[in-house]
Amino acid sequence: GYKVRLCLVTQDLSNLEHSYCEKAAAVLINNCSYKILYNTNDSNTACFVSENPHRSTAAQAFTALQKDEQLFLTDFEQTQITKKIVYYDIKELKDRVMKAAEI
Repeated sequence: GYKVRLCLVTQDLSNLEHSYCEKAAAVLINNCSYKILYNTNDSNTACFVSENPHRSTAAQAFTALQKDEQLFLTDFEQTQITKKIVYYDIKELKDRVMKAAEI
């Protein structure tokens, strides 16, 4: 392989499908080994979680996520509910935030 690592960030699957198309969005999502999902009102995103056969418990957990939780999906491990990383509460990450550019 090319040893390329990508990080795809999107608000929900509907935005991704709107930017590309349904087929291209599916290819992008299926090529991601790791997926982090936050609670959403988007039905496409909820269906994505529930339609994955080995993630039936994930679908139940997804609808009950608290504000500080996220669903962590991988292709090779059981789905996990984890706490969100709040970068501005972590000193090591807060120090990396750049000042806004002057306009």
